[in-house]
Amino acid sequence: MTPAFPGLQPVVENEKAAASGPVFFTKDVVGEYTLEFRGSDSISAYDVALYSNRTWETTSPMAGGARLAGTWNVFDDSVDLASGIAGEGGRLWIWLRRFGAARSSGVHLTHDRLYLGRISPVSGGGDGDERPRVRRVAGQVAIGWSTEPAFIGSFRLRPKFE
Repeated sequence: MTPAFPGLQPVVENEKAAASGPVFFTKDVVGEYTLEFRGSDSISAYDVALYSNRTWETTSPMAGGARLAGTWNVFDDSVDLASGIAGEGGRLWIWLRRFGAARSSGVHLTHDRLYLGRISPVSGGGDGDERPRVRRVAGQVAIGWSTEPAFIGSFRLRPKFE
């Protein structure tokens, strides 16, 4: 469509920013981590394992055998919770699920939670051919993201070193 008054209606194209930092694949993120959540009135921390089939669960003991679980993936531009394809990019989503195949049990959850964060790599020490390693993931936690999202806190995910 041609603008009627091009001087008054300039066409502006969005430019995609160049990637800044290494690209992570799901295999680069698989492992054991500590997940720290900070809300407006609560703080919690759990040991979690991110598995190669893109599911995750808590590994730290919880009262009554309860566990938190869900799915996860790496992404760059858009979050696709229904995709069965392993992602790649510089960001990570973790879905804390109440229902479904990979779900939490023994805990009372009023909403699913979606953790969205940027992956920070371990700096230096690579020869160029080495895959990047996760130093930490930091971001925000949302509920109700499919209709009216509410951001309820922030999180950090740090690898557990032996």
